[in-house]
Amino acid sequence: MTIPLSLSRRGQITLPKEVREKLGLRPGALLLSYEVYSEERLEEFRKAAEATPEEVAAFLEAWGLE
Repeated sequence: MTIPLSLSRRGQITLPKEVREKLGLRPGALLLSYEVYSEERLEEFRKAAEATPEEVAAFLEAWGLE
């Protein structure tokens, strides 16, 4: 299910009542937090996430997806 959300002029997002009830959310609940990274830090993440072909093959085998 996709539910569109809009951003108010004040930077607030309102979740529809149906979603709040389904998730059991109450006023003041923390939904998510985020961090903004520099390009240098993002590059560190990219390099750390690279896998060799051998590692990919091992992952696929371990997950039963050969």
